[in-house]
Amino acid sequence: MTDVLDRPSSARNDDGAAATAATTPTLAVTPDYPIQAQPAPRMSTRAKLVLFLLCAANFMVAVDFSILNIAVPSIGKDLGISEANLQWVSTAFALPSGGFLLLSGRIGDLAVIAQARLYEVDDAFYQKLKKVKRLPLEEAERQHILRVLRQTKWRIAGPRGAAVLLGMKRTTLQARIRKLGIRRPI
Repeated sequence: MTDVLDRPSSARNDDGAAATAATTPTLAVTPDYPIQAQPAPRMSTRAKLVLFLLCAANFMVAVDFSILNIAVPSIGKDLGISEANLQWVSTAFALPSGGFLLLSGRIGDLAVIAQARLYEVDDAFYQKLKKVKRLPLEEAERQHILRVLRQTKWRIAGPRGAAVLLGMKRTTLQARIRKLGIRRPI
């Protein structure tokens, strides 16, 4: 992450072209007030049943492939297939199995669409998300460090210092403060 943070704005992209302001990474800035956690909604009985059936089906596919891999040598011996061609036994099993998995997934999708169940994003959450202002990564980092420095009354080192709260070494934090041009107010 420090690689991205230390990169000058005139750095070059992976393809060799000069980076522009439009390609500057951005971070969403969250408000200073704590965000209240919402309890996760409970699963309905039907959702639990569907989850159980999907897990059981996935387990059965894994068991089928395990049994096949164990049985391949005896299949080869019974059918007179050389060891070099035994891989085709697994392939001959995997291709139709994958096809049926795709077909059953498509049937499941059609069943959901037929019931007209649409997954909607909570409108209030979406409206809050739209109001979050976006800043360039360097400015977001600067504001975050300033917020922590104010919280620690500009103490950098020590067990309650900003370096500990930010999870970085004291010297690294001092270097970031210098680079970002952060000055302690008088």
